[in-house]
Amino acid sequence: MLRREVGVLLPRGAPAADLDEVPLTALNGYDLVLFHRSGAPALHDDLLTTCARDGYTPTAVRHGQGASFVRGLLLSSRAVAFSPKDAHPAHAAGEDPDIVWRPLAGAPLAWRHSVAWPKGRGDAAVATFAQAVTDALRGTAAATADAPPRPLHLRPTAEYWL
Repeated sequence: MLRREVGVLLPRGAPAADLDEVPLTALNGYDLVLFHRSGAPALHDDLLTTCARDGYTPTAVRHGQGASFVRGLLLSSRAVAFSPKDAHPAHAAGEDPDIVWRPLAGAPLAWRHSVAWPKGRGDAAVATFAQAVTDALRGTAAATADAPPRPLHLRPTAEYWL
């Protein structure tokens, strides 16, 4: 299991843009730009549940994908978006004059990556593949080894739990 830190993209003029780390509560009053739930329902629900638990309830959830479209929503509609730092390098490097990436205080959000295969089928090819994926994610996505996985908590498909 590998973990990628998720931070927040926000307009440079937003008050939270001046913070070194942004608590989720500082995002209240902002819409959230998020991928469609149908693309990854569990991740979508986990993001919204974590936001609610940590004090951020978006005024609206707007759906968008693609860096240019998300950028437009951030600049035109008092919105923020979650993103790993490496997903938008221009924002992370400070090269975008209008958008900034900031880490979230306490790192409450993370994207975890894992691979699974049937028990007893772990031959040399599987081990080589697993090592290649691990090396690639650690090297290009700043992923780190994660703690042992927590138990899976199934959520209803039409809502998230608080």
